[in-house]
Amino acid sequence: SINEEHLELKQGQMFNETQLYDESGRAKQEGVQKEHEGEEGDLILQGDEELEAAFTPTTPEQIVSRHFKQLIKLWETRISERSEAEAKSVDGRKEMAAYLQCRRHMKPFFKQLKSRTMHFDVLNTMIEITQYSQTRDYVKAHDAYIRCAIGNAPWPMGISGTGIHERQGRQHIRESKLAHIMNDETQRKYLQSVKRLLTFSQRALPADPSKMVL
Repeated sequence: SINEEHLELKQGQMFNETQLYDESGRAKQEGVQKEHEGEEGDLILQGDEELEAAFTPTTPEQIVSRHFKQLIKLWETRISERSEAEAKSVDGRKEMAAYLQCRRHMKPFFKQLKSRTMHFDVLNTMIEITQYSQTRDYVKAHDAYIRCAIGNAPWPMGISGTGIHERQGRQHIRESKLAHIMNDETQRKYLQSVKRLLTFSQRALPADPSKMVL
């Protein structure tokens, strides 16, 4: 499986805490969205029609887009509801930075969905993840994510097969799989953010333990 460390923010990528909090801790927290929305590279959800209650998605792209935007908005709501002590804690500050980074990294994801230019295999996986997430089957959603994120990794001979013929067979089976997805920086970042949103969803909308990733 993919280690959680891949999802941790690297030192230097963290937001300066003075940008997120004033001396009281919470006032700036509640204004973070307004302060950062509109900045270059940030995701703007204010007034997004896909988040309107009356909006009915009619394409797979819209279904996926709406689901992940709703998760981002739910995360924003949960952050704004935190106590002052939580907001000022080390974990609270890390969560805020992770949330803001997720917003930025998901912008190209939503752009590809809107323009219907997302790779077919990526889109299929996102549809699968969305369906499983909506039924709170997080184990299957996580499995789908893993297949998308590392399913394209080359299999060393002797690890997954007995020789060159086995390897060639697997190559044909995997023709529809993604090629070098984790080598694409933009896709790698938004896939990591998809995983982060899956983790948040499981925490915010828990299910039966048998359907949760422990």
